[in-house]
Amino acid sequence: MKRIAIDIDGVLADYNHAMWRLLQACGADMRPFEGPDPDCWFWYEKYGATAEQVKEALGRQTPEWWGHLDPHKELTLEALRGLAELCRLHEVTFVTSRPCGRDAAWYWLDWNLNYNDRLNGPGPHVLVTPRKKHDALYAMDIDALVEDNLDTVLALRGMYEYRMPVTVVVDRAYNRGGAGFDCGHRSPNTLCAINYLLRTL
Repeated sequence: MKRIAIDIDGVLADYNHAMWRLLQACGADMRPFEGPDPDCWFWYEKYGATAEQVKEALGRQTPEWWGHLDPHKELTLEALRGLAELCRLHEVTFVTSRPCGRDAAWYWLDWNLNYNDRLNGPGPHVLVTPRKKHDALYAMDIDALVEDNLDTVLALRGMYEYRMPVTVVVDRAYNRGGAGFDCGHRSPNTLCAINYLLRTL
């Protein structure tokens, strides 16, 4: 049994479109994304929001808001089945940098993954890491990671002298190019990331 860490927002949950709508609700004249995702990490002002509107939107990110994010469009029934199998075979921890705490993340997982019915467990393992996620992942001594943030992957890679965990970067428009673009195994979508771990571990 291996220890696997899977990021929630951007991998399983659709944070970006929810934040886009929240900015619009705060009065921002938002432009649509050119593709399924924004093309950079700090996209709020690029797509039409002012600094004041961003501040207001961030203040409206309540636990209820976080708990009701839509699943990412790639989280298909087939991907859910693969995730359930991964959780059956290995110790999976879902990781988030959400500022709202563990309960909202647990609610999201239980509601969207139908966790208890699918996996017959006491509930998902959730790790909340508002800062320095790589430190927490290193302390967990993980065997594998599914992540969309290259900064986290690069920071984690710098902490290992020998054995780097199996790292799967889920391809998004905002994490293409730049430093660390080629680090880890790059999967075109969430299903491929899950299937890669099922084959590899």
